[in-house]
Amino acid sequence: MAETLTLTAPLIDVQINEAAPTTNYGTNVNLNVGESNANTNKMRALIKFDLSSLPTNAVISSVTLSLYANLDLSDNPRTYRVYRLKRAWTESGA
Repeated sequence: MAETLTLTAPLIDVQINEAAPTTNYGTNVNLNVGESNANTNKMRALIKFDLSSLPTNAVISSVTLSLYANLDLSDNPRTYRVYRLKRAWTESGA
């Protein structure tokens, strides 16, 4: 029997900024992603969801992640990719 689990908000999220590697953005409201048009300042977002409600034997057949842009400063097309992060991280220590 298929069951749907909807996660409406991340457990924690943070952005990381290549130009400011020691700055913590854990309390920022927005998550900036992408890079400057000169390709000199890359920003990435880390998003962690609480999956503890999933049974240990769960088989995940489909996932949908919806993210919305509220501002686009680029002058070229963008492709955004989502990757699984395989190492532990914290909002204050990313």
